[in-house]
Amino acid sequence: ITGILTAISLISGLVIGLVLAYRSSAPINNLINSLKKQLGLELSTGIQDYDFIAGNISSLIASNRQLEQELHNQVPLIRDAFIKRLLVGEFYNEEELAAASAQAGVNIKGDAGYAGLAKINTYGGSDSRESLAESSVARLIVRQSLMEAEPDMLVTDWGQDKLAFLLLRTSKLAPDEALVIQRLQDLAGTLFSHYHMPVQFGMGRPFEALADVGRSFGEAAEALDYAAFTDEGGVIRYEDSSRDASLFYYPIETETRLLNTIKSGDGKEAMRILEHIAVRNFQERELSREMTEQLIGELKGTLLKLLDQKAGDDPEFTENLQWRIAQIQPFEGTDRLLGQMGEMIGLYCSMIE
Repeated sequence: ITGILTAISLISGLVIGLVLAYRSSAPINNLINSLKKQLGLELSTGIQDYDFIAGNISSLIASNRQLEQELHNQVPLIRDAFIKRLLVGEFYNEEELAAASAQAGVNIKGDAGYAGLAKINTYGGSDSRESLAESSVARLIVRQSLMEAEPDMLVTDWGQDKLAFLLLRTSKLAPDEALVIQRLQDLAGTLFSHYHMPVQFGMGRPFEALADVGRSFGEAAEALDYAAFTDEGGVIRYEDSSRDASLFYYPIETETRLLNTIKSGDGKEAMRILEHIAVRNFQERELSREMTEQLIGELKGTLLKLLDQKAGDDPEFTENLQWRIAQIQPFEGTDRLLGQMGEMIGLYCSMIE
């Protein structure tokens, strides 16, 4: 009896031990087999299992650190790309802007401020290696000078001889325009006296919403273009540059922004852009009859582009809006024009929603 009980106990203990050992080793074996399959190795290779796991974990850690270093090196590029998108007005809602700013590590401190463009006149125009090296050094000096003058200023390269900058504040804390211009004037004088580097600053009109950054930056570019013909130095404001009032204002960038805003269903922002176009053309300029007809035709063409992209979705909706677009007349007054286009934008945005 003692021998039988001892044998049963030994056999039972062996079976239980084997079951528990299999349960403990199964996840490790599955992990090893999975790694071998990914690496293209035979499952029955004689590699020591724990050495195999240790080697692959070490390789994984090294790869992870290399990836972290590469991502860290990409941060300045992501930051510059974010600032460029913000300057040209490529963000169409607050959620997209918040996500992009978090990825780039840029703290948006307000929705009001100033956008501008700095041009270094000594450099540019030559593609030699020495000229490119000099222009890079010049851009670095101007960038550092701008950030020393305003630590919160966002600065990015804009071509070989230009730098774009953006100063953001809340509406209540936004610095006075005269103060900003005076600081830039002083900076231009300092750069010329220390480095013999003539720098021109183009300034757009102040903006009170991030959606207007693109408008302000475009005005800064226009002011700088005007300064190139007049040889004016220092700071050139958009208000001081001469504008040809015989032509209507409806640049490709504004049309693209209007299209994308409507397609995203943001009717409020689309109407704000439309009102800005009306102010620039009917209040700041005196357009001739021909130019007015051309402008209205361009606006009608923008709406027709939207319908063309949605032509197959709802024929009845498309026909209704086509009829409404055809009813727009050039000389019925600004208020009526905005009202008619606002109704069509509202219908389109409702359909998108």
